[in-house]
Amino acid sequence: MLDRVLVPTDGSERSRAAVDRAVELAREVDAEVTVLSVMEEAAVEAEAYGGVPAEEGSARARAEDAAVEMAEHAAAADVDADPVLKAGDPAETIVDYADSGGFDVVVMGTRGLGGVERMLLGSVTDEVVRTSRAPVLTVRS
Repeated sequence: MLDRVLVPTDGSERSRAAVDRAVELAREVDAEVTVLSVMEEAAVEAEAYGGVPAEEGSARARAEDAAVEMAEHAAAADVDADPVLKAGDPAETIVDYADSGGFDVVVMGTRGLGGVERMLLGSVTDEVVRTSRAPVLTVRS
């Protein structure tokens, strides 16, 4: 039985596809949804020392906007979703939050990269799939 669904987001279209799938799943099993947005520690530190131009906006504001926007997107589909904001390495933070929060499943978007692209670029989703104790449902946009 699934009671708690975690959906990490970066505000992208693939995140929206993951939220859509998490909403469908939550409706089917009457589960709670949490939308997690992770601020990368390096971006937060760069802003603290004036390393990011103001027109780019703050990492905190972008991450918070992503979580709130996706939670509102879920609410528009009649599923309550709590937005949560954390700072740190995205993959590690997602895994730690999923494990400590007792989530039954993590739903994440993926770019569908393969071969050399995947090796060179790495993937937050790939790392979460490999290290999370909770099952991870990946969704292509």
